[in-house]
Amino acid sequence: MSKTQIAILDYGLGNIRSIRNALVNQGGNPLVTRNKEKILKASGLILPGVGAFPHGMQNLNNYGLVPTIEKYVGTGKPLMGICLGMQMLMESSQEYQSCKGLGFIKGGVSRLPLKLSQDNRLPHVGWKRIVPSSGKTWETGILKSLSSELFYYFAHSYAAFPKLSENIYAWTEDRSMKFVSAIRNDNVFGVQFHPEKSGAAGLAIMRNFLAECRKNTSVILSRNED
Repeated sequence: MSKTQIAILDYGLGNIRSIRNALVNQGGNPLVTRNKEKILKASGLILPGVGAFPHGMQNLNNYGLVPTIEKYVGTGKPLMGICLGMQMLMESSQEYQSCKGLGFIKGGVSRLPLKLSQDNRLPHVGWKRIVPSSGKTWETGILKSLSSELFYYFAHSYAAFPKLSENIYAWTEDRSMKFVSAIRNDNVFGVQFHPEKSGAAGLAIMRNFLAECRKNTSVILSRNED
């Protein structure tokens, strides 16, 4: 059986090598690309990102990738945004300036409160747990069946604030504050932490993402055969 091809969006920002290695480790066939045809043919799409929201959106627009991402999401195949990539899934951000995002999930991105950080400084960096928005564990998606006792690596100063509770996929609590650490809207997923830098726990997320991609591809093939 051929390996599942995952397009890693190359728009000039992100830990692309680490993400690629994590996917290969879990049996995926990653392709780093900004080629629109190859993106649309892929079984899964990852939107990486490290840096500022306006810079990320500017790069996506400069490469003409926004319509391609929108078309890809419309196919129903899974997309996962990581760190800045997650934040750009939102409607807007207030990082440095008001900036429009991709808008797949209603809500915006705002600066974390300083008291969230253990030493009262940002960025918020470290290994933290994530917990489901409801129930003891996740029943579907890229976090399916994972323990809420696992730790993931964070490095960020801003966080997503979804308008709808159903788009909150996971929370993270730090001292007296908590923030949204994962979001979801149907086939669109986002994680604020870095699974590619989170050891075995992060690899489990990559494995689940590949499973989502394979499952979705099977559904699409069945529909075409009908």
